[in-house]
Amino acid sequence: MSINKIILLLKVLIVSFSASADLEIIIAKESELPFQLSPSKFDNSPSKFDNSISKFSNSASKFSNSPSKFDNSPSKFENSKSGNRRLLLNKSGKHYYVGYYVWGDDGVMNFFSSKGTRLFYSPSNTGAIFDGDSGEFCGTLANIKGKDVLVITDNGQITLAKDGISLTESSKPKENTKSGYAGGSSGHWVQENIDSGKLIILEDGSIWEIDPLEQIDAMLWLPISEITVVTSDRGSPGYDYLLINTDDNEQAHAKYLGSK
Repeated sequence: MSINKIILLLKVLIVSFSASADLEIIIAKESELPFQLSPSKFDNSPSKFDNSISKFSNSASKFSNSPSKFDNSPSKFENSKSGNRRLLLNKSGKHYYVGYYVWGDDGVMNFFSSKGTRLFYSPSNTGAIFDGDSGEFCGTLANIKGKDVLVITDNGQITLAKDGISLTESSKPKENTKSGYAGGSSGHWVQENIDSGKLIILEDGSIWEIDPLEQIDAMLWLPISEITVVTSDRGSPGYDYLLINTDDNEQAHAKYLGSK
């Protein structure tokens, strides 16, 4: 099913969401979310104080939201691979356990990776989810034909990638093609940085032209720097991928030019 068809089926989860149900992760562009689910609606905006990371009830500094609390730990059975509140990623028809969610105080919903890292939070007044560190809008809870899902946008993919979770299929890229990169995932590294960040070549031979507006961000990337590749619609036209340097916590949009 295409993203456009999926978006037409999305409905906000308010009362219908089960407190003990797995959530499948799906990907959507923020720009394609319907208004009622997008950050353009003030109730879903990180600018609203009730949604802000600055509000103590949303902060990881509050113990009920902290990974240090046992109820929030992957060691608790309900949060484990065999639990009943898992975050599941569908790859090639198979579901993979990548994390879990826990209800905190004040109705805050916290989302953790399988390693116990707090990834996102969702305040009680909204179905939107926000980055657990920065408070940026990262997606939304939704329902597709009666099935509860977690919709992840570009920002959400970046948050997951920083924890080593890739939402794209991992395989070798097609040789000599500019139609699309098939190797989007974590686990890549810089093989060569050409002309102070103008071109980046990864270990799999893929060649990337960095968005000129962001070349300064890739200027000092060193060989063997760890790179995660995700799709993105926030770069300049044609620069449809985001290279995330997880060693230096830097990122730059890029255009895939094919493979050596």
